[in-house]
Amino acid sequence: VPANLDPRKNTPRVLEAYSIFSKKRTSWTLVVTGLPGWNKIPKPNSGRVVLAGFLPYEEYRALMTGSRGLIYPSLDEGFGQPILEAMQMGVPVLTSNLSSMPEVAGRAAVLVNPTSVVEIAHGMEQLVTERERLIRAGFAQAKKFSWDKAARETKAFYEKIYAQKK
Repeated sequence: VPANLDPRKNTPRVLEAYSIFSKKRTSWTLVVTGLPGWNKIPKPNSGRVVLAGFLPYEEYRALMTGSRGLIYPSLDEGFGQPILEAMQMGVPVLTSNLSSMPEVAGRAAVLVNPTSVVEIAHGMEQLVTERERLIRAGFAQAKKFSWDKAARETKAFYEKIYAQKK
């Protein structure tokens, strides 16, 4: 759950892209979670937008499972945990083609240039038209990651380094 909407979360471009997307999909609502943090979130100029603020995990999970997609075109992430969370819940994902996001998402998400409002808007439409494929691919992609696997790989890495130091 994003704790805040700092500049790297790319919220202003998401709002701009949604204003394009919502001209075609007039009944859709964009729900933005997270607190504004240190940057000012622009007031949405069109479409139906809810600025929900920070949500406790259970509320976030309920919102996510009832959603039509996760829009997450961040400019920079260390990992991108919300991508996997959405995939595990059967929610199609739109994310950035930068930083760690392509590695996490694989071919199971719509990847966009996060600096292009037009690409983000087009990606939103792809979430609609490719929904079933993205859900199936997302379940498969999410299975490639687990905390147990991360712990095993981290332990093996440290053991290798320790053995080299002997």
